[in-house]
Amino acid sequence: PRMIAVTLGANAAMQLGLSNNALSFYQTVLKFDPEQAKTRKQYRGLKKVVKLMGKADEQIEKGYNKAAAEHVEDCLSAMRGLDVDSPLFRSKIQLKQCTILSGMGKYEEALNHCDSAVEQLTGHDSVSDASKKEAYLVRGEALLLDMDYDEAVQDFRAAFDLVPEDQHNMQEKRELQHKLQQTQRQQDLWNGGVKD
Repeated sequence: PRMIAVTLGANAAMQLGLSNNALSFYQTVLKFDPEQAKTRKQYRGLKKVVKLMGKADEQIEKGYNKAAAEHVEDCLSAMRGLDVDSPLFRSKIQLKQCTILSGMGKYEEALNHCDSAVEQLTGHDSVSDASKKEAYLVRGEALLLDMDYDEAVQDFRAAFDLVPEDQHNMQEKRELQHKLQQTQRQQDLWNGGVKD
């Protein structure tokens, strides 16, 4: 029963998009019973997925969208062999695809990924505010690149509202407010028929 509970725990963690928690569930199983071949296979598979997500992030940071896109594709392939599947974890991958595609100028495709990720993440009570905020920010950036300032302002405002009002988050709150104000200026220029 303990093994079933842990596998269920790994599944629940993936449902929440918490891949590191899911990994630790599998580590627990293997500690109690190192001979579990199926669990070992799942653990290795999930480790590969997490590693590929990390590689995609590195390439996005460097602005290498094509390389990042390949890592994301590999990541999706690796996920197909796993028992743990989760719409929320997939949403996180879709957000990466959104960033990559908008960086390549494929705005419509990017925003399709973003819209379904935002819908999935904001439609769940179990999703943390931090994850929801990330989804709004990613889509906001994609909308900015597509010069859709009205929608971008809405997303940045939604992200801003999700940052708690306390000492720990002052810096982030200020940065987001600055981002929002900048976008509103672009929105005013655009709507006033004056293109910067």
